[in-house]
Amino acid sequence: MPLELDHVARLVETIGRRVSFPVDPLPGEGLPDLLFRAASENGYPTVSTLARMLGLTTQIPLLSPTAIVNNLEILDVDKLTMVLGSANRTSLDEIFYKKSARGQKHIIFYGREVRWNKFFAKTRRVSPLSLRRSLHQKAVWSVRGLSFDPLTREKLLWRCPDCKVPLSGWHSYGVEVCGLCFKAGKLFDLRTCPQGLVEVDDEEALSFVTNLIDPEIPLKCTSSLPIPEELAEFGPGPLFDLAIGLARQISKHDQSIDQSFDAGVPAEKIARAGRAILGWPDKFAEFADEVLQFHMDNIIRGPFDLRKLSEKGTGVFHHNVLHHPIRFVCSKEDTLLYDKVAEAARTSREKRIFESLSTLLNTQPTLLQIEPPSRTLIETGFTKQDRRTVRRRVVEMHSYLRLGTSENLSSFDARYMIVSGSRKMRRFAREIGIPMPFVLELIETNVAEIVDGEIDKILPREGSPPRTRLHDRLVASARRDTPAAEAVQLSSVCVLLKESINPWPALLEAMLCKKITYWITNGRSNLADRIWIRDLDTVKELLAELSPNPQLFDVPLQFDDQAFYLGVSSTAIFRLRRSGFLSDPTLRAARELRGQYTFIREIQRRLSSRGAMFTNSMVAFALEQMGIAAQVSIRGANLFDRKHVEEQFASPRAQLFINGQFRRLKLLAV
Repeated sequence: MPLELDHVARLVETIGRRVSFPVDPLPGEGLPDLLFRAASENGYPTVSTLARMLGLTTQIPLLSPTAIVNNLEILDVDKLTMVLGSANRTSLDEIFYKKSARGQKHIIFYGREVRWNKFFAKTRRVSPLSLRRSLHQKAVWSVRGLSFDPLTREKLLWRCPDCKVPLSGWHSYGVEVCGLCFKAGKLFDLRTCPQGLVEVDDEEALSFVTNLIDPEIPLKCTSSLPIPEELAEFGPGPLFDLAIGLARQISKHDQSIDQSFDAGVPAEKIARAGRAILGWPDKFAEFADEVLQFHMDNIIRGPFDLRKLSEKGTGVFHHNVLHHPIRFVCSKEDTLLYDKVAEAARTSREKRIFESLSTLLNTQPTLLQIEPPSRTLIETGFTKQDRRTVRRRVVEMHSYLRLGTSENLSSFDARYMIVSGSRKMRRFAREIGIPMPFVLELIETNVAEIVDGEIDKILPREGSPPRTRLHDRLVASARRDTPAAEAVQLSSVCVLLKESINPWPALLEAMLCKKITYWITNGRSNLADRIWIRDLDTVKELLAELSPNPQLFDVPLQFDDQAFYLGVSSTAIFRLRRSGFLSDPTLRAARELRGQYTFIREIQRRLSSRGAMFTNSMVAFALEQMGIAAQVSIRGANLFDRKHVEEQFASPRAQLFINGQFRRLKLLAV
C-alpha cells in the first residue's frame, strides 16, 4: 500500500525520534501487542528502548497492558503516532486505552468499560494457529479470563513448550518466538506447537460471552446480543466480568484445572456461565445454587449436608459460610449489578430453603395431627422478626442444606432448623441451661410456654401452652430450705447420661409435679446449674421409661451447647474441632470424644454433691496426687484417658486431704 504524502513528510520530520520501520495496527491487534511487534521488527532486544522513547522512565519500563494502564497520563495518541511512524492517528485512537469516568479502577477497553485490576494476563499468550495466518498478536489474547482464541477456538499458549517458562513480554525477538530461548541461543518457533481446539456443548452461550469483549466485534454489534432485559443497562464489559466471575466460581475448586493466574478459565465453564446469564433469572438462580454447593463442598470437604453445619458467630467457617460466594463474581463498586446479582442468589436460596422446610413439615408425620404450615407462614414468621439476626441467620446458617431436596432430612431436622434460628428460643435455652436440641421437645410436650409466637405457629403442641414462664414455675415449686447433703446438680445428671434420650421434659415435669425433690440455689449461672435434686432412684426409674431419640444427637449445635455438654469453654471447643478431636458440631461427636477421654469438669460433676463440693482446682490437684496426667493438652481443655481415670478412682487410695482430713473420692456412676 503506497504511502500518503503527508505521512512521508511526517516520517522525514521525525527521523531520530521514531522507530526505523514504521508500524500500523493489524486486525484485532491491541496496543501492547502493537508495541511488542514494533520493538521486535525494529531489532530492539527488549521493549525498554521503545518504552523510553514513549516517555516511560521507570527503572524497568514495561509495555504490558497493566503497565500501559498505569501510565495513561504519560502516554497520548499523538506521541504514539509519532514514535511508531503510523500512517494515521485514528487507527491508534481506536486501540488506545481510555480512562473511565468511574475512577481509576475502570478503563475503556475497545468501548467496553472493565475493571482492569485483574482483567489482563501478566504474560504473553498466543494462538499458534492464528500466528501462522498472520504474524501478530491479538488484544483478546491478553484478556485473562479467556483461555482460548475466540476466532480459531484454539487454546492459548502461555508457557514455552521447550523451556517451560511463561512467555516473556520483555524480550522482543519476535512475536512467534520464545524470548528466553532466543536469548539462550535457541530459536524456538511457537507456530510449530499447535494447541487443542476447545469444544463445548453450548456454543451459543460461549459465543455470547466472547462477543461481549472481543475487540473484533464492534461495540455497536453487542447491542444485538440476546442480553436479558434486566441486565441490558450494565453494558458488555460488566456482563463479561460477571460471566468470567461465575465461571471461576465453579472452576477454582477443580483440581484437574490449571489454576495459574494466566491459565484462563476453561471454555466449558464459561459457556455454562453464559447460559446462566442468558437464562436470567431462573438459570442464574440454578447456577448460583451450584456455586454455593461448590463453595460448601470445598469448605467442609465432605457431603454437602445439614449435619456439617457450624453456627454463626462461633463457627469454624464463620467468614466463609455466612455469605453467598456469588458475591465474589462482581465488585461492590459496581453497586447496581452487585445488588441485582446478590438479590437473585439470595432470593433463590431462600425460596429453595423455605420450600424444603415447608415440604418436610407438610409431608412427614409430626407429633400431633395439625394443619401443615405453608411456606408463606414460615417466611412470614421470620420476616416479622429482626431480619439480621433471625431470618438472615436461618437462611445463611443453613446453607448446608442440600438446596431443593430433602431426602436426607426429617421433619425433626426441619423443626430444629426453624427453632435454632430464633433469637428468642436461643435466649430461652441459655436462661434455662438446656442444649438447643432438647428444647424442641419442651415445646411439643407443653412443658415450656410460648417463647416465640411466630415459631410456635408451625410447631406441634399437646394442648394449650402454659401461661407462666417455665423459669418462674420451677422457682415457685422449689423447696425453700437448705439442700440435702446428698443432692446433686440436675445438669450433671442430664449431661452424664449415656443413653440417647432427652431427659429434660420428663424430669422438669416430674419436678413441677413434686415427684422429685429439688432446690434452687442463688447465683449467676443458668437455672439448670443451680437446681439440686435428691431422689436419684426415682430419676433413674423415670429415665428408664424414655424411648431413645438418636436424631437429637445428630443435629448441629452452637459452640456453647457443645461446651456445656463437655464442660469446657467455647474456645476449647473451637480448638478441639480444629485439631480433629471433635469430628463435627453435634452431641454425637461430643459423646464419641467422651467415650475415650474425660475432662476435669466431668470428674468434678461426678464427685460433687451438695454436701461435698469439689472445685475444678481440687480435682486437678487430686489427679496430680494420684499420678494421673493428661493424655492430650489443648489450651482450655485437658483430656484424660477415661479408662485409666475410672480405674484409679475405683481404688481405695482415691482420696483427697481437705480441711484437715482425708476424704474418699467416689465418682457418680454414669
